[in-house]
Amino acid sequence: KDFLNEENQKLLPLSTFSNKKIFNCNENGYYPLWDSDRFGFNNPDYLWNKNEFEYLIIGDSYAMGQCVYERNSISGNLRTLFPNNTVINLAIAGNGPLLEFATLKEYTHIVNPNKILWFFSEVNDLSDLLKESKNKILMDYFLKDNFSQNLVMRQNEINDKLNEKLSKSLSEIKNEKTIHLKFDIPRFIKLYTLRELTINTIFKKEDPLDSKFKEIMLKAKIFSEKNNAEFYFIYLPQF
Repeated sequence: KDFLNEENQKLLPLSTFSNKKIFNCNENGYYPLWDSDRFGFNNPDYLWNKNEFEYLIIGDSYAMGQCVYERNSISGNLRTLFPNNTVINLAIAGNGPLLEFATLKEYTHIVNPNKILWFFSEVNDLSDLLKESKNKILMDYFLKDNFSQNLVMRQNEINDKLNEKLSKSLSEIKNEKTIHLKFDIPRFIKLYTLRELTINTIFKKEDPLDSKFKEIMLKAKIFSEKNNAEFYFIYLPQF
């Protein structure tokens, strides 16, 4: 997601570092670590030695297993419940519909899943789509049926690009002398967030993004069926 605004972009990563310990967030009183696989996703790496999978998971932080141990993620639970059915998780925190569609197109051919589970988050997926729609590479995935970055063959380039981004971010942090935390009093008094979660959600006007989102879902369903996979849309409500 941090790469979406790059100019003259030649590579857009759709995953994180490969074969690394990934430090996770603390929402439950602990900081879980997970081991990324050879393509930078949250899976035991040995699974990629399989030729066929029962389930392929697409989504953002919920589906990825953000802030929990891998065994407690959705894919981890599926592996426990159905030990004979292989599960591969291609979800990445921060992804919206176009990043997810791009991931589906890049990696499905080496997974050969029987079922694709697409997790939709009502909280932020459509706002993510607004940002993603401005990225040329992501729009190429949407507009061109055969478009691909061939990311399966470019993981070393992806790791290099991520390292470059990380080094730049760390440098910027070190150069920051002070971090100012500003509390927005007027926003608090107006109870802006509460209003967003109630009145504006219930009475919101039709968003032009809805139409594009429906197109993406239709394309994802058609793509899945062309790859002999059943497509399941899993809706995660905001409340």
